[in-house]
Amino acid sequence: MQRTNRLLATLAGVAALGALGAGPASAVGAGAGTGAAGPGSPAITESTWNAYPSGAFNCTRKDHRANREITFQSCLLFSNGGSSVQAVLVVDSYGAPSAVTIEGSEVTSFGGDVHCGPTTLNPNFQVHCLGPVRPVTNPALLSATGKLYVNGQLDTV
Repeated sequence: MQRTNRLLATLAGVAALGALGAGPASAVGAGAGTGAAGPGSPAITESTWNAYPSGAFNCTRKDHRANREITFQSCLLFSNGGSSVQAVLVVDSYGAPSAVTIEGSEVTSFGGDVHCGPTTLNPNFQVHCLGPVRPVTNPALLSATGKLYVNGQLDTV
């Protein structure tokens, strides 16, 4: 099932999110490369998991089918004027009794795809993975699907 959440954020807020350093649940290695998605497909941005700033977003959450203590959400962040958009995959492990391995992606309708590499998510952490900022041409056609593997099991939102 695909859900699209449209959230307004100031350009400064989006810039602050992108400036966060990798937290305790971060992926190993650097995070700003691209890889080919296939012939004729746009490149997919590679990103790392970052600590999630408290209170920055209000997205609808979904429990992951592999572990109900792991919730995740797919968000679209807009610049204050609505001229640019960014996909964000958010994962939290509040209430989880033990660490899990996560890996995810956002697949978008606007060329903002992002892959969020495998990492260990410890209990009681919230992390996010930001896609690239893209211009908005038609807000009605924007969509994003979040895909998250938890200990190897896929679920989508």
